[in-house]
Amino acid sequence: MEENMRQIINEISKGKNIDDNLKKYADGFSKINNKFAYIRLALNYYTFLQMQQDENDVISSDIVLELNKMNEVIAGMSEEDISVVEDMRNNIIRKMQALTYYVDKYNVYEFAYNRVEYKYHDYDMPANYSDEEFTRKIMKYIFDDEDTTIINSKICEIIGQLPIRMTKSKFFEYVNSGLDVYNQGEKSSLDDFVYRIRTSAILEEKEDYKLLYPEIHDTFEELDKYDLKNITEDEVNEFSEKLSELTTYIDDNVSANMMMQELINDVLLVLYTLESQENDDVTAICSEVVSETNLMFTGKFAHKTNEELEAMFVKLEGKQEELYHNIMNYDIVDQILDKNKDDIIRNNLEKTYEKVSRLPLLNSDSLFVEFDKKQDNDKVNEEYLETVKENLYKEFIDKFANSQRLIKKSIMSATLSELPVFFNNISELQDFVYNCLQGCTDMAEKKGCLEIISSMIL
Repeated sequence: MEENMRQIINEISKGKNIDDNLKKYADGFSKINNKFAYIRLALNYYTFLQMQQDENDVISSDIVLELNKMNEVIAGMSEEDISVVEDMRNNIIRKMQALTYYVDKYNVYEFAYNRVEYKYHDYDMPANYSDEEFTRKIMKYIFDDEDTTIINSKICEIIGQLPIRMTKSKFFEYVNSGLDVYNQGEKSSLDDFVYRIRTSAILEEKEDYKLLYPEIHDTFEELDKYDLKNITEDEVNEFSEKLSELTTYIDDNVSANMMMQELINDVLLVLYTLESQENDDVTAICSEVVSETNLMFTGKFAHKTNEELEAMFVKLEGKQEELYHNIMNYDIVDQILDKNKDDIIRNNLEKTYEKVSRLPLLNSDSLFVEFDKKQDNDKVNEEYLETVKENLYKEFIDKFANSQRLIKKSIMSATLSELPVFFNNISELQDFVYNCLQGCTDMAEKKGCLEIISSMIL
């Protein structure tokens, strides 16, 4: 297999026997992916079973529904179920988009909470504290590394926690400067950047988010009722409790959806490559583990115990790593799609290569990558850039008009931390840090900032 794949890839690269080799490559690459995915499916599916059997692991109700549907698919394992599994995958992506929005919203509200909690919490300013000395410590932390990427990351990290004192006009000046960086660049890059700004600034809320997670939506509605400027000690404690509840609920749902998506991706990989499945020992072991796990899940009589299934995994040790190595070495899918598009069409291989093109995506670290997301490679012109700026400006103005002062500051800080570094030199950065610290006269806010930044830099 390895020798054949190397020869096929070599000939495709040289333009030899293209018609024959396109079919051979699709089949060979699918064979490797099928075996790799089947091993992963056996492991992940059995892990889900163990969670269900463990009384201490509670699987959320909406994931249970998805799992029940997946059990039906796995019991039949037919290509006819591909559309069902694709719909399930898209549904999980929508859920994760909602959860990502709520994580960003949580960060904004936690920022606000950290600025009011010290009204009632004991925290002594560091001995001999001065804004000048603390600025020096921050600058030392930032420039301890020589790597520019790390330095810029630290600058953004610090900016996101400083007690920002900034007019809206200055804020929009920084935002627009960040957008200007993408002038004459690809539209897809600008669009991705705007998406990051919109999510961090919680401008991205969609109507179906509250329908997907009404409990989270309702908790944020309750948090909005607190007057953060005049919040009492009891209310601070209540606010904190609600944030803790949100953390637990969001984390549980994120973990459950990630596990479910792993399972869905594995099943989809197996179904996409079913025609190329080999009948060897590895496939036989995986098939038996998956089949027995499915029987246990659905309450039917299983022929093997948990211990016997776990013993079968020993026979698969090292196989997954070997197959993954081959997948990485033999992945020339992008090259083929780029250079041999007409050959694919001429040989009626469009549907085959549509599946093949998705194999690397399903094997990537991004569980929630969207298959059909189009990349706009057109260049950004002045007109497009101005439209983006105007739309973003309107969204921010609407958000600020309906937000309390501390929430507005939190949104500003979150946004500024996403922008490209906007300082021309070290002196500008140092002055910005010092002026933020020196200009903060709200001691509760300042204490909160000092403790958070101290935990980052010390």
